Amino acid sequence: MSSSVDTALLRTFLEVQKTRHFGRAAENLYLTQSAVSFRIRQLEELLGVKLFERYRHNIQLTPAGERLVSHAQAILTAWQRATQEVGLHERQRLQLVLGAPSNLWDAVLQEHLVSIARQLPDVALSTDTLNSHALVRSLLEHTLDLAVLLDPPKVEELSTDSLGWLDLVMVSSRELQTPAQLDETDFVLINWGTAFSIRQAKAVSHTLNPVLQTSQTSIALEYLLRDNGAAFMPLRVVAPLLDEGQLHRVPGIAQVRRELFAVYRNNNGKQQAIAELVNTMRTHTANGQSGGTPLQPE
Repeated sequence: MSSSVDTALLRTFLEVQKTRHFGRAAENLYLTQSAVSFRIRQLEELLGVKLFERYRHNIQLTPAGERLVSHAQAILTAWQRATQEVGLHERQRLQLVLGAPSNLWDAVLQEHLVSIARQLPDVALSTDTLNSHALVRSLLEHTLDLAVLLDPPKVEELSTDSLGWLDLVMVSSRELQTPAQLDETDFVLINWGTAFSIRQAKAVSHTLNPVLQTSQTSIALEYLLRDNGAAFMPLRVVAPLLDEGQLHRVPGIAQVRRELFAVYRNNNGKQQAIAELVNTMRTHTANGQSGGTPLQPE
């Protein structure tokens, strides 16, 4: 029996795992339901295990199927990267995959991406948006080259470099006289990391119950500009709106400064290109705003 696995079989497996329905998986893959069933049988025969338990109105992964999910995702991602790198433009020597949580793309990285790419013309940049845990996992699985994080992991296989600072200020849609008036304002919670959550609890003397939780700075900003709301926002993003009077600093709540980190694998094989990318990003992401209150090391 051949031990080779067609990537189409793995894509089909992941689609059935996601939809838990052969018919919906077939629609999403533009296949017939019988073709999907045949591919799953092929994969099960190749691996010598049962991947799904089929009930009348329910499909569940077997323990073997559960174990296959992360491997299938890693194989498909690695194959995609391989095909992309093989097809690089003749002036480009390699590809680097850069990842960050969505709030850091909104707050810092997105506006500088064109400039960063232009300063590295021989590197093909690819971007990804994942939460912090998924970014670390992707680094360790070799499907990501560089992650930008606020809370760097303490993992022996990973190295960390400082990129600069992100200053966060509490702003509101209307002008408040005291922090107590936040109780009359819709609080929008953005995840700025574990250390920030501890600092926020100290900065605000009472518990704020969020009406909206989001990982995207742009969504929080839209809410504040359209309704009566308050949130900790990046100073670099809201500074023009503060000058124009569209937003207001909440008095009595200190500005918080968070350090940005570049995280990458040791012995990556692309160390020189990663160092160039980190240095280029550092010149763009270093926050020129002053007066922040640095977080103490945890």
